[in-house]
Amino acid sequence: GLSNSGKNQLARAIVNELQKKGCKVQFISGDEIRQILPETGFDRDERRAHIRRVGVLASRLEKTGVFVVA
Repeated sequence: GLSNSGKNQLARAIVNELQKKGCKVQFISGDEIRQILPETGFDRDERRAHIRRVGVLASRLEKTGVFVVA
């Protein structure tokens, strides 16, 4: 989605609802991942690589029983 379109706000609302139900949940923001890995660019290939990295991280957390909202 476009910048400032409300993606993070919606994701945080989902996280809050899951937490209210007692679920272990982690929110992963693409912007936060980009701060950790600042070399990530914005062309098509770099965006795809970024999405793969977030997917791998989410998958690892899921295997430990954590719901992931990314």
